[in-house]
Amino acid sequence: MMLIYKTYFIRIKELLTYSFIEILFISLLLMIFIPSSLKSQQEGSNPVIEEINDSLIRLNKIVINKNNKSISFPAKINMSKGLIEVVLCKTQGKTHESLLTTQISQIELQTALLLLGFNPINKIPGDENTETNNPDSVLVFIEWKEGKNTNTERVEKFIRNKITGFEMKPNTWLFRGLLLQENANLNNDEISMIVTYFDPHAIIELNSPDKNDDRLFYVNENYCLPVETEVEVIIKEFDK
Repeated sequence: MMLIYKTYFIRIKELLTYSFIEILFISLLLMIFIPSSLKSQQEGSNPVIEEINDSLIRLNKIVINKNNKSISFPAKINMSKGLIEVVLCKTQGKTHESLLTTQISQIELQTALLLLGFNPINKIPGDENTETNNPDSVLVFIEWKEGKNTNTERVEKFIRNKITGFEMKPNTWLFRGLLLQENANLNNDEISMIVTYFDPHAIIELNSPDKNDDRLFYVNENYCLPVETEVEVIIKEFDK
């Protein structure tokens, strides 16, 4: 039992430096995943959270890199053509309009971003410390293998602007964060993770006025990967 809790809390001194919102989401994560993790420990599975080294932390399938302030996790290409409003959703989510799907949960993504110190736009109701929020923007990349080669491209390259006919211009992506509301289901499969169209419930959305047009973006058929191709999604700090 002590081993499990030491694994979850990693370093108490580090946790004490986190903000209220970070501690809250860490607590939410633990309340949801500790029971299943206890069972996994008994069955010999890996813990939910583990420290790989001084720079890397693994949160289930998400690798958190504290040195270059990035996270990475597995996903799959879900569409090779058609209109999209979503860049990334769960495999049980809005797959009819999403470029990518993943098996990680919304709370895991939110927690990983908070652990890196990213500030979301959504406030905690009644928390005075979040009344004047300054949200962070991030960059999103897709990484995949072709034989022995590893390719990495910005996600915008995989998206086509219907008006210009070309790939989406390079953009930043706004960290909205999960909405904390009474009785909210934070693991709702319909909550999208990354979107091109304005969605107050999404975790990350396009940081551009173009997000107000739900008919603007399509899969870039001139630069796409086959459906079911395994990729890594990389979310990095935007160096202002």
